[in-house]
Amino acid sequence: MEIFNHITVSRIASLWMFLGLIIISSGKSSFYSSGPNEKLAIMGVHVDTYPKYFFLIIYTFVNTCIRASVHNIVSPWILLHVQDETKPWQNGSYELSINLVLYIWFDWFVNMNVLLSQVDIAIIDLFTEVLMCVIITRNYKRLKSLQPVIDNGNNVSA
Repeated sequence: MEIFNHITVSRIASLWMFLGLIIISSGKSSFYSSGPNEKLAIMGVHVDTYPKYFFLIIYTFVNTCIRASVHNIVSPWILLHVQDETKPWQNGSYELSINLVLYIWFDWFVNMNVLLSQVDIAIIDLFTEVLMCVIITRNYKRLKSLQPVIDNGNNVSA
């Protein structure tokens, strides 16, 4: 029996995350406020009205959907098709790879500012990321529905 299989590592990471959240949330900070307010600023832009706040929520939701798609669809495709030396060269690989690098950098820079601004924005980002993970995983499961699933060496249905 493997001590550190993918499920065990995933559960340890989840436990570590929740312990960290408990410790971090014990302090007082403007991070724990919600809604538009004078302390909410993203890269110097104050989000103190509901139209600005609504735009921030929509931006966070759409960007998280794009990020999840990039990380769960495009990145694996590059790994399995472009970087695999046994596969033939794919047209458009440079464009795809460069766009991926640029998007990941831009997303990291902007998203860190957005996520660290206020807890409600972080919760929306987290909820959307989990939602997209479920949607994408369900789609992959549907695509594999005719193939048997291997679980601990035993064939089980999908």
